[in-house]
Amino acid sequence: MRRLLHWSNNQERILNIVSDYSCLFTIVLKIKDDAFFFPRWLVHHQNLLPGCRLIIFDNESTDATLIKAYEDISSDNVFVFSFSGNPDHIHCPSNWGQLYEALRRSSDYYAFFDVDEFLYCVSAEGNIISLEQYLLDCKSQRILCCPSHWALSEPLSEKIYHFCSDELLRGGKPVMSSEMCTSNLDIINHNVQLFGQLDIIHRCRGGLVLFHQRDLNPTQRIKVNTLKCLTYNFIESEADIHSLLAGSLDDIDPATFRNYLVEISRLRDIAEHGLSDSLRFKHGAITLNKEYNQIVPTDLKAADRLGVFVNNFPDLKAAFPPR
Repeated sequence: MRRLLHWSNNQERILNIVSDYSCLFTIVLKIKDDAFFFPRWLVHHQNLLPGCRLIIFDNESTDATLIKAYEDISSDNVFVFSFSGNPDHIHCPSNWGQLYEALRRSSDYYAFFDVDEFLYCVSAEGNIISLEQYLLDCKSQRILCCPSHWALSEPLSEKIYHFCSDELLRGGKPVMSSEMCTSNLDIINHNVQLFGQLDIIHRCRGGLVLFHQRDLNPTQRIKVNTLKCLTYNFIESEADIHSLLAGSLDDIDPATFRNYLVEISRLRDIAEHGLSDSLRFKHGAITLNKEYNQIVPTDLKAADRLGVFVNNFPDLKAAFPPR
């Protein structure tokens, strides 16, 4: 196996590699032992924009299938590095300031995604459009941030989605401009965290949808959530999950781990009994056509949401009041 450059002892070399590759857009992927989505995620984002740079920060995975997938990468615009510790800390510019500065020096726009998140650039009519032209337009207009909005998959489905919230763009992740200084920010994993720290509403643009396939494979998602509980030392072994689910989850603290357990319980039920009618998206759903080039609203509520999230969303100031 080829050894990946590890952040802890190759930081300067990694920063030089990042700084020396100039491009319009960079996506940083953090991942740990999640081989299920990775091949599709890689192909999708390589095809998303010619020359888009993909930087994979692997949190010391041991999954042989995933490691083999890294070995098979031949593209010169895909880089794979390794890092240790809490994987979510990579979203903290205060902890990873040098990486963020290297990204700003080398890329006009950049974003941090997970392996079950797939970015699309969408017109108000629902057509999948060129991300390259979109970002070039953003650059010419000096747009600071393009907040993508989550569309959550219906369990077991690759084609049916639902916007995760009626609240404008709170659920989703930002595509950030190199003009935005992040060195003094705490965490920018999600739109709501970024907008809570910066007053940049007047220099934002809609048009990005982040399809979140978290419930596509219940077994895989259960594995991911269990791994998070182990990584953060919330549990000592997988057997602890069974014990916790046997009791009340209301008193589990912190809330992050309670949410992991609630999701594990829900997905176990789907894995064992299939998708009940109550879990199907009945109102406000959107679908991807078979060619994956158009989003089709299933009703007026979905069409209205799509128009709001994709257009220049005039009510952003109400959604994200200044500090």
